[in-house]
Amino acid sequence: MNSRSLSAGFEIAGFDLSADARQELKAAGGVAAETVADALRGADAAITMLPNGKIVQDAIFGEDVWKALNPNALVIDADLRGSPRLPAHRDIERPDFLFVRSAIYRPPVA
Repeated sequence: MNSRSLSAGFEIAGFDLSADARQELKAAGGVAAETVADALRGADAAITMLPNGKIVQDAIFGEDVWKALNPNALVIDADLRGSPRLPAHRDIERPDFLFVRSAIYRPPVA
């Protein structure tokens, strides 16, 4: 997804626990951030592709990371596994923050 977005002219900053994944992003022309907050700083939109809702909640709302986003930012939680996720809205300090869950269907390999 990053490589397609970069080739389409989007600026991508990302964070991954894996140093190899961060290096791949950097090599593709993106910005490899050292923290989630650094990846989100000043962003108008963010897309998460994480294994479960608890990890999404910790990544976005832990340590007030979401405050690094621009006002009116959009966060899309791309769900690949159909696991329980965050609700579409939360009682947070900034009402201008929009959180959307997007299920991504991956057909089984025959």
